[in-house]
Amino acid sequence: MNKIIKLVCACVIVLLALSPTHALAKAWPKAAIIAAGRPGGGVYNVATGMGVVISKYLKVKTNAESGMFGKNVVLLHKGDVDFGMAQSDMAYEAARGLGRFKRYGKMKLRLMFSGSTPPAAFVVRADSGIKTVKDLKGNTVMATMVNNMTFTLCGDLILKSAGMTREDLKDIKFAGPKEGREALAEGRVKAFICLLPSIGKTGWVEELNMSVPIRFITGEEEALEAVVADSPFARKATLRAEYFGEVVNNKDLVSLGTVHTFLCRSDLPDDFVYEVMKVFYDHLEELYTFHLEAKAYLGNPLQVTVLPYHPGAVKYYKEKGLWTSEKEKTQQKLLKELRVSQ
Repeated sequence: MNKIIKLVCACVIVLLALSPTHALAKAWPKAAIIAAGRPGGGVYNVATGMGVVISKYLKVKTNAESGMFGKNVVLLHKGDVDFGMAQSDMAYEAARGLGRFKRYGKMKLRLMFSGSTPPAAFVVRADSGIKTVKDLKGNTVMATMVNNMTFTLCGDLILKSAGMTREDLKDIKFAGPKEGREALAEGRVKAFICLLPSIGKTGWVEELNMSVPIRFITGEEEALEAVVADSPFARKATLRAEYFGEVVNNKDLVSLGTVHTFLCRSDLPDDFVYEVMKVFYDHLEELYTFHLEAKAYLGNPLQVTVLPYHPGAVKYYKEKGLWTSEKEKTQQKLLKELRVSQ
């Protein structure tokens, strides 16, 4: 009898070892890192809140670290961080090893959800006589931001909506918004491209407008819609009069932008990613206390699909009844395109 019991136990152990569940089970990380945006920015504060709720409810110590979106995807690919924020154009290129990420090949990233969409605009002086995008033609414009090509891309899309390219401008490369603001105030350029918060306002706009009155210009709404419809990662976005006042002539100004995405390493355990999704959306009110941006960032999780979703996120969306047959078709198409199994 003892021999039979031992034989049965041995068989059970072997079956458990060979079962798919056991084979695929992965240990959760003991600690996790979220690669976010610059310190003090809205998305950085949102990431800080995310780290707090993961640490609090899942007991996995998680910290947000300041970063740059282009660098974040590289850190994810290398396994140096667990989660990361990036614009959808960067996520698109990184997953395919294109453009600025070509030297890395197809990166090991998965999508968890879409975030907010920072609107883009060209900034001009109010006394410049420039009223429309077409008025930029032949003028000196800072349209190529060398350390964040998302700015450049958004400018290109706005120009495209007016039937223009950077070749129609006297394009100047610049390092960032601070350089653009200084050049505009000193009269060295007629305009520069920038991205604004998806919700709320930013201090430099008020400061610059007090010293040198400025205005935002974008394309015509119908033309912008056509450009967005032709892009896998761009969406319409609005510069709100309640935040920007006279800078948008006291009327909401429609523009476009590329969507924030929240990404993770492709090798994170499915159940861990599922629980992270669950803890975020079960504790939204807590996340909202960290920054106003959280409502926009977490408000529309399935709006853009530029790379495959992580299986843990898919499980969450299916459980909530949000995963449609169309989403499944897109998921399978992307998995096939990128030649990955999940």
